[in-house]
Amino acid sequence: MITKSTIYTEKFMSHNPTVLDTKVNSIGQTCIFYEHPNYGEDAPVYVMIDGILADTGFYDVEQPNDYEPILTGGKINCAFEIL
Repeated sequence: MITKSTIYTEKFMSHNPTVLDTKVNSIGQTCIFYEHPNYGEDAPVYVMIDGILADTGFYDVEQPNDYEPILTGGKINCAFEIL
């Protein structure tokens, strides 16, 4: 996953992206999944946790649990990368 800058996040959110799903990850963080506001389903899904935005690299929110997003140290990573 690629964590985005604050400037990118502000610009992304200013386009009112569509919420695809909201889930709570295994450590209790709320993950809000968004469709890209300009490219829709032709772009990977984005995820926001506690105001931090990341490009998941996935085109579906129904990825295996190993790929669940987790915010740690100011970056969002897949669970298998940090647990």
